[in-house]
Amino acid sequence: MRSANGLLNEQGKQAFGSAEQAMKSLEHSTATLNTLLTDNKSSVNSGLQGLNELAPAVRELRETLGSLRAISRRLEANPSGYLLGSDKNKEFTP
Repeated sequence: MRSANGLLNEQGKQAFGSAEQAMKSLEHSTATLNTLLTDNKSSVNSGLQGLNELAPAVRELRETLGSLRAISRRLEANPSGYLLGSDKNKEFTP
């Protein structure tokens, strides 16, 4: 019982001290973040609006890349057929 009390008195105090320091640090970090967000609220909002405007451009880029991928697959599968067209060449008969 004495060793348990001694352990709790020594290491328990250290654990609570560390927890208290961590809470103070977290409180300070939270206050800093709140200040930054408050001071830069308009910049953050305009940045988010800018990201929304990028969505159509990204969508179009994906569609273009999909088309290029389809073309490259067809070219790899049948290079001459893709380049010359799918029509077979007619043989000349005199």
